[in-house]
Amino acid sequence: MDMKSLTPTVILILIGCVFLFLSLIGGDQGITVPVSIPPIQSIIARAMLFPIGILLLFWGIFLTMTAKTKKIIKTGTFSLAMAFIIIFESYLVISSRILCASPKKIEIRYSFETGEDGWIPQDYEDSQACTLVVRTSDKAFEGKYSLKLMMDLIEGHDNKSKGEAWVNMEDDPPEGIQIPINLKDIPITMSIFAPSGSKGSRKKPNGFQIFVKDENWNSQYSKWHNITQQNKWEDFSFAPSSTKPKGMGSYMDDDFDPTKIIAIGLKMGTGKKSKSKYNGSIYLDAVKW
Repeated sequence: MDMKSLTPTVILILIGCVFLFLSLIGGDQGITVPVSIPPIQSIIARAMLFPIGILLLFWGIFLTMTAKTKKIIKTGTFSLAMAFIIIFESYLVISSRILCASPKKIEIRYSFETGEDGWIPQDYEDSQACTLVVRTSDKAFEGKYSLKLMMDLIEGHDNKSKGEAWVNMEDDPPEGIQIPINLKDIPITMSIFAPSGSKGSRKKPNGFQIFVKDENWNSQYSKWHNITQQNKWEDFSFAPSSTKPKGMGSYMDDDFDPTKIIAIGLKMGTGKKSKSKYNGSIYLDAVKW
């Protein structure tokens, strides 16, 4: 190659590298850019920029070869460039659903900033340990307020070995939510603050369960979550499903339908055979899905 063709060849290679770099930015693959690129535009940008970059790069390489280069080498160079393009374009087609998917935004549905939001103590005969729920500014995970649950737990008691606070969403739906709601496989997260003493027995601690009810009042309860930390906010999550949840203490009525949920709630109970008692409060905040 003579010196006259060297400069445009180098320029071609550099331009090719620039296009490859832009295709990387267009895909938002680990490089921070000042402007957020929508997924579909990202795919289009990458689909266009990458082939251009590859062709320019390999064209520059091709031009560095002498005129006497064997045809098989030239053909191999072109084939390698096309292979890169085909593999990358195939990747875009396969991954387009992932790149274009808009993940469901997780929002706080009950924040208790303006009141109890319809949450009340359970009055079932065997679940009366929750005696009162009230909005409070004593603790807050987000915002200025949370829901205080007053508990009077007594292990082995017919009425007070467990207690629940819940909301009938038909009466008090979250803003913008139509009830019944399909919550199948959608995690419900509750932030809970357990004060000193609420854990109960060290070996058989008190614990929590999240539960939901469908439009026919069939129930599903999450597995049992031991209270492991006190005086600290902790998130608990549960995704309703069409099968019984795995784990200790989980429960599901036979005809439960996770696609038609009308009520959600939180249960607190004593550790089985723990002889625990707890007369005090726990705090619930930022119920979201």
